[in-house]
This record gives sequence, structure tokens and C-alpha cells, in this order.
Amino acid sequence: MSSSPIRTVTDSPNAPTLNGDADTCQPPQEAVEMGNSDLWESYIQQTLRSVSDITTLSSQEAIKAAQARLDVQIESMRNATRIFSARRNAMVSFISRIPEDILLQVFAYLVDDDPPRLVRHEYEHRRCLGWIRVTHVCRSWREAALADSSLWARIGRDITLDWTLTMLSRSKERPLKVDVDFDSTDPQVVAEVIGSPSLQRVSELCLRMDRIQEYPDWFEQLAEPAPLLESLSLHLFENDDDTALPTFLSTASHPRIRSLSLTNCFRPPCGEEVLQNLVYLKVVGKYAYSNRPSVEQVMSIFQTSPRLQMLILRQFRPQDDSMQDAPIDVFLGYHRIRLPHLRALILQADDHAIPLLLSQVEIPISAVVSLELGSRQANVQPSWSFIPQLLPWGAAAHPRKADTHFESLDLGVRSTKELTMSVTSSHHGRLTVKIDSADLELHRLADLVETFYAHKYFAHISSLTVEPETVISSAVIDKLLVFPGMSWLLKLHVCMPPFVYWASDMRNTIYLFETLALPVEDNRIPDVLKLPALRYLVLDRVPSKQGPSGFQDTHSFEEPLLEFFALRRSRGKPLLQFKAIPCDRTVELTSRVEKFLGNPDPGDVFSVPVEL
Repeated sequence: MSSSPIRTVTDSPNAPTLNGDADTCQPPQEAVEMGNSDLWESYIQQTLRSVSDITTLSSQEAIKAAQARLDVQIESMRNATRIFSARRNAMVSFISRIPEDILLQVFAYLVDDDPPRLVRHEYEHRRCLGWIRVTHVCRSWREAALADSSLWARIGRDITLDWTLTMLSRSKERPLKVDVDFDSTDPQVVAEVIGSPSLQRVSELCLRMDRIQEYPDWFEQLAEPAPLLESLSLHLFENDDDTALPTFLSTASHPRIRSLSLTNCFRPPCGEEVLQNLVYLKVVGKYAYSNRPSVEQVMSIFQTSPRLQMLILRQFRPQDDSMQDAPIDVFLGYHRIRLPHLRALILQADDHAIPLLLSQVEIPISAVVSLELGSRQANVQPSWSFIPQLLPWGAAAHPRKADTHFESLDLGVRSTKELTMSVTSSHHGRLTVKIDSADLELHRLADLVETFYAHKYFAHISSLTVEPETVISSAVIDKLLVFPGMSWLLKLHVCMPPFVYWASDMRNTIYLFETLALPVEDNRIPDVLKLPALRYLVLDRVPSKQGPSGFQDTHSFEEPLLEFFALRRSRGKPLLQFKAIPCDRTVELTSRVEKFLGNPDPGDVFSVPVEL
């Protein structure tokens, strides 16, 4: 047997490596040459004979020396067994044949998804290794993980000091990604990862704290040079007051800072020289409406950041209600700040805050814009109808352009009303509009859809996701089916009630399919189909045959559905695809529908596969 050192796999980051001595667990030379396993037993017996004269009457020194010799032999033979087992398993184990580059990619995902942390168990905290458990699977996995220093460069806020030191060592000289909570992270860990010299290795830093007044010394420490720091995220708790953050960021000490995120605070801890270099800025105001930053206050932050590529503003408000009912001319009269490099804009606010901010920003036509509109009065704000004229698309922005910028609109009518404008051309950008209020009536949503349609934002509605039971009445469904561009609808996704006991629980769903099975009331063109372009249908949350009450009858919606499919087939416009979720409950329904489905025509423009 070779006398080279043998390393064991351990669970502790600081456990010593056990090495076999040169004269440890070596069989006689004749055993190696002959390969006779019986000689191993002979070797063991020979070792035992060497300590056979040691008894309970021997001196303590002799007993301890004999025990130490046997302990070394035991541990060395254990190591030898581990090595033989690992080599044997490598011959047959599938996981041992996974290429190392793929293995490391999987490990990298786990690092973000399952970090090591402390978890509370009854009355104590226990250490959870998280992704580090992969190093205990087999020797090859452990060696691969230990060899890749990038896996050890992320240090979370719930981690012990011993693991912090181990990760700092195993990450070598890699830039560190650090997440610290001043109120829960071990103070020794905080001192180790954002103190000298580790601070000079930090590239991404997330700080969470309750009250900034309690940590003045740390802000002084953060002002020290951190030449690799590129991203800083500060999270204050809601109960903190409006005390301004100390100014600790500077271009001299932090020359590479390009990303800044502020939560529950809006005063940046830096001057204009740092803001001018930012490419990413996120500001999240407080939950309480009266404590949120105003449009004017958030504007003052990014108006000195001309290089911004991504801007995220959440939970801000108007300065007052004086603009609540102002005409469009007032919104169009503001001086606009240019953000020529902006690629993505995400805004979430209540009332007229978003239109007010949009009126003061010039957005590139190639940008991806997401707007989440909220209302404290549970109704559509008048200024929301101005949004099409405040964005860089539509007829107002391009009066000479006859066609639309967006080819189609994806419309979601769920408990949260949602509009999504999608585009096929990469240089035209994308717009998403969400109305975050379950109390808004659908006809208000229809007004907003018609406003975007009138300003040439879309030519037709391509897909519709609807929860029929969330709409007010059957009359609202009728209005929904005659939205502008609805005749071009290609995909229909129907979300059924999450809890169904009786047929009455699906009243609107049943009405929807009964309505679709009726021809359009048009005296000029008899027997015209509703939704003539429809090709794909998804039923989501289909109930089981027997619900919790034991009396549920799913045929109450199946029969109108089948009549709808039969009508489409008889008019020469069958649907091409039907999907019911969950599939294990809908085998019978799917088999009944299949006979009404058509085959895609290669020349049909609607035969292109569509993700549902």
C-alpha cells in the first residue's frame, strides 16, 4: 500500500486533515507482491502481537503508547477503506461521470438559492450548511467545489464566524459579495467581512439595519477605500425616521461604484460625483403613504445621473393633490430630463404620481417600461389616460407614422387588472401596464384599453387571460368580448375559481362559453363567430369530478365548453390546441374535446407554435 498522505472528508470547516505516516497501515512487502488477502490478516495479527505484552498491569506510559499506536493504525485503515470505496464507486456511479464544468454551473446556482445559514430550531439556532452539503456527496464533488474559489465568495447575513473565516480563505482573492444585517448578524462576522482588510475585496455589499443612528462607527469604516465596490444596497426598516444617511460614498474611495439601491430611505449617501457615474438606481419608499418620497424628491436624485441604464422607483407619491384633475396640457408643459442610455424603467405608485413623473422624463423609444398603477380611492385616476401621450410611442409622439409601434396587446383580466403591451421589433421597446386594485370595475379598464388603442399603441389583442368569476357580471363579459382588436384574439387562457363546490361557483365561466357558442348578432352578416381568429385555449384550475363537498358536478361547465368546440368545428374554424390544468383530472374532458380539434394548415398564419 502506498505511503502517500491520505485526506479525509470532514463536516467542519476547520477540522484538521488526517495524514497517514510513512510506516502506517503498510502490509508486509510479501503481501503486496503476492496480492494474497490472507496476508493482510497476518499483518494485523503481527501488529496485535507487538502490543500483546501490554496488560492492565502495565505502566500508564506503556498503555498510552500502545493505544496511540493502535489508534493510528485504525484511522489509517479507515482512510484506506474510504479511498478504495471512492475508487470503486467512481467506476459505476453516474454522478461521478458528470463533466466538471457542468457540475460547477449547478453548484453556482445552488450558491444563490441555498446559502449556508442559521435556522431556529425550538429554543436554539442550528447551522444549516445549505449548498455546502454537495461537498459531502463524494470526493470528486468536494475536490471540484474546493478548487473553484468563486463558489466561496458569497457571504450571507446568517452565517457563523468559523464558516466566514473558511469562506474568506477558500475564496482566495476573489471579489466578495456580502450581505450583512446589523441586528442579526454576528458582530464578529460583521467586523470580519466589512472591516479591514476584507472591505478592499468587497464588490457587492448589502447592508440592513434598524436605525442608522446606532451605527456611526460603521459608516466611518465604510468610508475607507473599497476599490472593488461596484454595488451598494441599503435596507432600512419601516420604523426608522427620516434621518439622512451619512455621506460615506465618494469617487476617491469607491471609484467603481455603479449601482445603488435604497429601501425605506431616499437620500443617497453620496454626492453628485457618484450619482453621475451610476448605471443602476433603485429607490423604494416606505409603505405608509404619508412617509413616501415625493416625485420632486426622487427626481432630484436621478436628474444628476445621465448614464442610468436601469431606474426602479417604487412607493413614491405626488407632492400634493393639486394635479389630481389637471388637464393634459399641464402635464405636457414640464421640462423633461433626458435619460438617453435608459434601457429599463420600473415605476410603482398611487394616484397621479406616475403620470406626473413621466411628464418630466424623456425615455428612449427602445426602453422596456413597466408601470404599476395604484389608487387609494379604488377608481381610475383621470391622469392615467394621459400616459400614452407621455411615453415615446403612439400617435402623439410620431404624428407622421400611420401604423402602430406595438403589433399586439396581451390583456390580463384577473383579480389584479393587467395590461401588457408586447412588441416584435427589438428597437421598439416594450410596455407593461398593471392596475393594482381588485376593486376597479372592468369598464374602467376598458376605457384605458380604448385610450391606448386610440393612440395607436396596438392593432389587435393577441392573447387574453381572464378569471371570469372576478368580473362583476355577465354584462361585463359581453363588454370584454368587444374590446378594440378582440376579433384578432389568438390565445384564450381561462382561470377557473380556486375553490369550487357548486355549479353556481362557476356562473361566469359557464356564461363565457355559452356566449362564445352563440353567433354574433349582426343582421348584415348572419351567423358570424365570436373571436373568429381564436386558435388556442387553456383551462386553468379545472376542478376534480368530486370536490370537497362530494356533490360537485363538473358537467355544468363541460357541456357549454363542448358546444363551443362543436360550433367552431362546424363553421370550419376549429381550435388547434386545447390544454386543461391539472392534466391528471382532465383525461376524460380532453378526450371529449379532441374530436373537435383541427390540424394546423402549413399555410395558416396561426399555425406557428405559441407558448401557452
